[in-house]
Amino acid sequence: MKNRIKQLFKEDVLDRTAGNIKERLPEIMKRDKERAKELRKLLEGLKEDGDGLDAQTLYYAAFIFHHQGTKRATARARSIAKRGVKLCEGKNTKACKQVCWLYAASTDRFLRLEGKLQKYGTQYRRKKNGKGFYLPSVDPTTTDEERKALNVPTLAEAKKFAKNIK
Repeated sequence: MKNRIKQLFKEDVLDRTAGNIKERLPEIMKRDKERAKELRKLLEGLKEDGDGLDAQTLYYAAFIFHHQGTKRATARARSIAKRGVKLCEGKNTKACKQVCWLYAASTDRFLRLEGKLQKYGTQYRRKKNGKGFYLPSVDPTTTDEERKALNVPTLAEAKKFAKNIK
């Protein structure tokens, strides 16, 4: 199962790095749905989402659901990534950094889908004129320490990054 989840993840990444993403978006979305459907079947036999999987595999699985863009799939991505965050307590591996960041990103995406302020500042939006990106409002009670704990840039770094997105 772990190898198949890794392969689905690689296919997802390849879809987004092959170029002409705008032109291929309908095809990509169709494949995203197929990958998520297969992943749901793979995870069906587990007691809980991601039960028994390592942090890297949890990251791969959450990543696939995260790209669905729906509340339901984003909530599932968040749930799986949260399991990874728990597994990673006290660890600083690449997989742990990835799954922690994805937990923050899926939390923010879910909040944005709900029409709420994002918590960590991981979700950027294209400016209305189509030229450049900006970081939408972020919950002011979230600290940079909380962001750093989840491998998320500080708020100042995130705002600077938004200005440099092409």
